[in-house]
Amino acid sequence: MKREMSVCGSPPPVTCGLFPETPVVTLEGILPAGYLSPGDRIVTRSGGAAPLRAVVLGPCTLAPVLLRAGALGAGMPVSDIRLAPDQEVLVRGDIARRFFGTSEALLPARRLPGAERLHETPRLCLLTLHFDRPHVFYAEGVELASGEPIAPRRLPSEAEAAVDAR
Repeated sequence: MKREMSVCGSPPPVTCGLFPETPVVTLEGILPAGYLSPGDRIVTRSGGAAPLRAVVLGPCTLAPVLLRAGALGAGMPVSDIRLAPDQEVLVRGDIARRFFGTSEALLPARRLPGAERLHETPRLCLLTLHFDRPHVFYAEGVELASGEPIAPRRLPSEAEAAVDAR
């Protein structure tokens, strides 16, 4: 099947989602998010492969963050990845324990240890993947939350202040 890259229109601005070049693990292999369309089967952490129901495009008004290869542990991410500032990332182990006292937690990309704010100002397009229910899927070895947050959590105020101070 011939695939075409999605083009950003003029819907309401968003701050979470994927950039069109973000590689996503599907049953067809690794595909850029901009080539995904409803019906594609995305490999998920929670339920094998889930059919994609919608890909929603929107302009990102905030600068993205860069997460360097290995910032979250060996192979996480596999290579540098640009993320929307509010894209939720599933973290585990020491990072989750440090922020939440649990073995795993969702954090917005801008709050991840080692996330670098990029100073890109051109109009950027984000794609949000929607399924029948929320899922965690894979991009560059990082586990990302789909659509609405799966388990929204707020950073404790002292942890939030420490992250903002960097």
